[in-house]
Amino acid sequence: MAQISVIVPVFNAQEYLDRCLYSIIDQSFSDIEIICVNDKSSDRSAEVVKGIARNDSRVRLFNHPENLGPGGARNTGIAQARADYLAFVDSDDFVDPNMLEVLFAGVDGGKFDIVESGCRAITGNREMVWEYTPDKLFIDDLGNEPDRMFLLREWGLPQKLWRKSLFAGGHLVFPTRVYWEDISLIPILLLKARNLRKIDSIFYNYIQRENSITNSASAKHVVDLFKAFEHIKRYMIDVGIYSREKSNFKKIVTTCTQYVAGQMRVASKHRDATVNLLAERCIKLADTYLDRGDSPVSFSERDVLGPTSPSVDLPAERASS
Repeated sequence: MAQISVIVPVFNAQEYLDRCLYSIIDQSFSDIEIICVNDKSSDRSAEVVKGIARNDSRVRLFNHPENLGPGGARNTGIAQARADYLAFVDSDDFVDPNMLEVLFAGVDGGKFDIVESGCRAITGNREMVWEYTPDKLFIDDLGNEPDRMFLLREWGLPQKLWRKSLFAGGHLVFPTRVYWEDISLIPILLLKARNLRKIDSIFYNYIQRENSITNSASAKHVVDLFKAFEHIKRYMIDVGIYSREKSNFKKIVTTCTQYVAGQMRVASKHRDATVNLLAERCIKLADTYLDRGDSPVSFSERDVLGPTSPSVDLPAERASS
């Protein structure tokens, strides 16, 4: 049985898949399986994976009959994974050749639940946008860390190893057909994990594209962000820790809404009054949301845009990276 299951959600990624998959296939650590989940692509992505799989039995392809977004694709990958540790690589990104070797050494014979390394963001021309290198860190008992949900600077699944058993239990399934599905789950995973290790090296390469989630703006982005908050809150209430973690939960809401509003203002390709409206409403709705306490809350796109807002024509964007 493989030591690591590498999960690759795939949607209309034919021009990136060769680079992505061969960066995993050519890892110095070879005891892996590569689970590609085709989320009903309309291009030749499935054929690209099949061609690669013919020459490497470690590559497995699963096809969705309907589009579920990256959360649904990751759910399928986790369900099919046979290893005790999971790595996640997005189909338009690629990884350095020794990433899995170093990360697997970092679990120290199965001691650590989560091992994080660094990452860099680059353009399609491989120009550096930003990079993140963690400080070395060992935490043997996350239960004693009051800020445990904020110990991962990058609230994403890639550039880390995750113990598969963390994803077992209630609320540990990614929401489907939404943006910000990682935000829905990573704070919960940190609440479940016993320990954490950080490695001060960079291995993961994020490709910055104009049509990526973080370069887009719509009312759905805002609505889905509050769905992510609600997912976290429901978990905390169900396991009886909401009162204890209320201040941390408030920090999640305020930090994430400020981040998303900032992304809308700075990174969006739609630099107009509509984007500013979305950003402002995102911040204001955070106060409304937190005032509701532990009551269930849901917002509509109408709530985001406001009852007197003019009709807007933002692109219909699929909830996928």
